[in-house]
Amino acid sequence: MRVALAEQNVTDNLKLFVSPSAQSLLLQSGLLDNNDRGLVIREKGYMGMISGVSVYATNSLTASKEMIMFSE
Repeated sequence: MRVALAEQNVTDNLKLFVSPSAQSLLLQSGLLDNNDRGLVIREKGYMGMISGVSVYATNSLTASKEMIMFSE
């Protein structure tokens, strides 16, 4: 997704919204364990950053879309 946006010159303020199942996979991977924001923020939906992209968990995605990324 990031590559597709970069090819369209969209590189600033990227946000990634993931479904609960994708959130579970990210949390199990340990990729976000070094988040300095702590557990309190994760409980409110913000999970952290991956390669400069803010990652949020949401229940608002449809079953056919596990994640969506866009620029603010």
